[in-house]
Amino acid sequence: QYCPERLNQGRQGSCVAWSSAYAARTIQQSMAQNINPNDTSTGYSLGYLLQTTGELDDAAKAFEHVIALKPDYVNAHYNLGIIKQKKKDYQGSEDEFKKVVALNPNDGQALVNLGRAVLLKGDLANAVGYYRQGLSIEPTDPAAFQELGNALIKLKDYVGARSALESAVNLAPTDRGAIIAMSNLEALEGNPSKGEFRLRQLLATNPNDLELLNLLADNLVQQNKLDDAISNYQRIIQISPR
Repeated sequence: QYCPERLNQGRQGSCVAWSSAYAARTIQQSMAQNINPNDTSTGYSLGYLLQTTGELDDAAKAFEHVIALKPDYVNAHYNLGIIKQKKKDYQGSEDEFKKVVALNPNDGQALVNLGRAVLLKGDLANAVGYYRQGLSIEPTDPAAFQELGNALIKLKDYVGARSALESAVNLAPTDRGAIIAMSNLEALEGNPSKGEFRLRQLLATNPNDLELLNLLADNLVQQNKLDDAISNYQRIIQISPR
C-alpha cells in the first residue's frame, strides 16, 4: 500500500527518507493501537519503510511478524534475507533466500543473493552455482557477474572467470571493480600487457588513484618494465599522504 514490493530506493533524496520515516512511525502507531494487527500488507509496509530508513532491527521484526502470519510471503523473506546479509548473519540470509527460491524458483535476483550469502560464508563452489542460475534468468547485474568472476578466479577457472568478467564489463564499461578484476585475470593468464592497458585507461580519469597506481606498478614489474615501474613508484611516493 505505502511502497513497492521490493526495496529499491535508488538515488532518491532526503525528502523520500523523511517521508518514509514519517510513514513508518504512522504505521507503527496504528499497529501499537491494535489497528489491523493481522494485516500483512501494513506489516510489510512498515518493514519496508524501516528498512529504507536504516532501522534494520525493527524492520526485521516487522518482516518476521508478517512471515508468522503468512509463511509464504515471498517479499518479506526476500527483504529479511537482505537485512540479515547486511548484519553479517550469512547463514540466516542463506536460509531466507532458499525459502524465496523454493517459493519462486525463477527469481533470478533471489538466486544471486543466495549465491552472495553462500559466498560470504566461504563456500565458493556452491556460490558459483547459485550465481550462474540467477544470472541465466536475469543477466543484467554487472556487480553479480563481477562477484562470480572473482569467485571463479579463486577456483582457478580462468575461462569461466573471463566469461563472467566480460559480461560485467559489457554491462558497465567504466566500472572500476570489473576493470580491475579483468586486469588481475589477464595477469594470471600471462597477458599483463592487456591489464596494463585497462589500468591506464582508468588512470586517465583518476591520475592520483593510489590503488590503481600500485596495481599498475606491480603489473609493470611482472612485465619486467622496471624503469616504468620505478617511475610509477616515485609517483606514488610523491602523492601519498605524509
